[in-house]
Amino acid sequence: MAPSSHDNPSRPSRPTARETPANPVPEETWNTHRQTIQGLYKGQNMRLQDVMETMERDHAFKASKAQYLKQLRHWGISKNNKRDHHAPSAEDELGDKRQCTRAAEDTPELAVPAVNVNVSDFNPVVASTSHSEPQPNIFTSEFDNMTQAGYVPTTENGYSGSQPQMPMADPQEYIVDLGPWMSQGGYIPPGASSGTGFNLSNELYTSNPMNIIAEGNAQSSQHACPTLKGGVSSCPVSNKPRQAIHQAAQAGNLRGVEFLLKAKPQCAHIKGDGDVTPLLIAAQGGYLSIVELLLSHNVDVQVPITDSRRTPIHQAAQEGHFDVVKKLLEYGADHDPRDKNGISPLWSAAQQGYSKIVKLLLDKGASTETASKDGERRPIHQAAQNGHVEVVRVLLEAKAESNPEEQSFNNETPSPFLLAAQNGNVSIGWLLIKRGANKEFAMGSSKRQPIHQATQNGHADFVRLLIEQSVNIESREEKGWTPLMMAAQEGYLEIVKDLLGAGANVNAEEKDRATALWIASQQGHIDVVRKLRESGAKVISANGSKRRPIHQAAQNGHLNVVKYLVNECEEDVNAEDNQKATPLVLASQGEGDMRVEIMEFLCENGAKVII
Repeated sequence: MAPSSHDNPSRPSRPTARETPANPVPEETWNTHRQTIQGLYKGQNMRLQDVMETMERDHAFKASKAQYLKQLRHWGISKNNKRDHHAPSAEDELGDKRQCTRAAEDTPELAVPAVNVNVSDFNPVVASTSHSEPQPNIFTSEFDNMTQAGYVPTTENGYSGSQPQMPMADPQEYIVDLGPWMSQGGYIPPGASSGTGFNLSNELYTSNPMNIIAEGNAQSSQHACPTLKGGVSSCPVSNKPRQAIHQAAQAGNLRGVEFLLKAKPQCAHIKGDGDVTPLLIAAQGGYLSIVELLLSHNVDVQVPITDSRRTPIHQAAQEGHFDVVKKLLEYGADHDPRDKNGISPLWSAAQQGYSKIVKLLLDKGASTETASKDGERRPIHQAAQNGHVEVVRVLLEAKAESNPEEQSFNNETPSPFLLAAQNGNVSIGWLLIKRGANKEFAMGSSKRQPIHQATQNGHADFVRLLIEQSVNIESREEKGWTPLMMAAQEGYLEIVKDLLGAGANVNAEEKDRATALWIASQQGHIDVVRKLRESGAKVISANGSKRRPIHQAAQNGHLNVVKYLVNECEEDVNAEDNQKATPLVLASQGEGDMRVEIMEFLCENGAKVII
């Protein structure tokens, strides 16, 4: 077995003694860090122990492993594997690439002229160049249509119980999916459609669940090797015959490749469907010894996939195979080629967080400003969005633009700083601020600024950073919402306190005259309601609907808020909205004991049963 082209990252040893019971962590604190934890654990595929260490080191957040596991179950987050439940083994160190090898061992005889070859006769594996940096983030974003933020809409048959949410920023990612090529149906061509196409559109608004940035499946620029599901690929079957050299390269079968090249040296140059070469397959898999062997047969290092125009160095860079990238460059590979979507190897490596590869390509003269054709996303956008601090640092040191949005033809392109704010990455935020990033960049028609994104996603530390930088805390997005309104809606009490402490207008109104107190009452955040009231919030109705906070709290079943508004704010239990509905009428629409308790409380305090 050939050695890995670079060492695996060291894995922390598992504790043998039982952990000391940890202090309880409030649910509000968990929710503040939810997106960061989710992004590390599921998006970057970190081990739980690594997530815990990262959160403690970078975010001063500490919890026991048992608490993490319990909270992840509570959030419904699972990787569907057992990596975090056993000590690292040799199988873990090689990673999932061994699955390709096992598939090859089950493959029937592969025909070579005058010779019958069975892959299992050979030592089947040459080690893939394992990742010394973060694994790829593989996810997609689902975008739901949003109702307009504000008061609860009415219908012909009565009052709806829906609770409109402010939309959430969620730009999409571009991932090249990997998977074996062995199939019951025949050879599977790289680049074949699997239902996930290249999408550079920057959909900013989603609703429920709030933080979905690191969930789901791959959104890709090019599927180089489609993944098999249940042993059968969803991709069209190629009309070309399966070639042994492609299969052996895919499986990492060094001795198999050696045998085939000895039997037929021209095998090194065979192009499969879509002009996929053995070199591209081996480069993508990170099989350095096979790459070196093929290069010794004078193969063309520049042959791209027909449809995507991605070359071997694109695939090696995207998958984090540093030594393969280095070897390809030594043999004359272009350091800055572009695929059909304008994406370079550096762009792909930056997105995935491979700082060593980024630096190597920069040293060879690769551009920091490569922009995707559709969305004007650059390497620094991808690194900032995915939380790759070291990549952002390397790019900025190479004079990458800190405000590339100012040069974009697409005014809906987010800024790197906005993406850092959305994900709550203070380290990246500071790096960009030092380089002159625009802290109040307003994105397109939405008019969303970094403070809106940080607030709505619950990133208290980033909000504090922005407050310290004296950004406008009264900035409005297109619906007239301020950061305080967003924090009130989501129940982020600490952010509410910070904004009020910085002088936020507690009685600011959005376009329909809803205030932060009105919004918090609708959502049932009693602690936020109290804090706003203590800070001088007025109890007023929204424009047109005449809906007051007590209407919203009663309709949505928030007993504690109803009690507080009546007992502490002297809200009128018989107040009517513009359709003559009282809090009692609204509370009576829903089912459950809480609704009955609200009705009982209102009647005890003088509510009229018959209007």
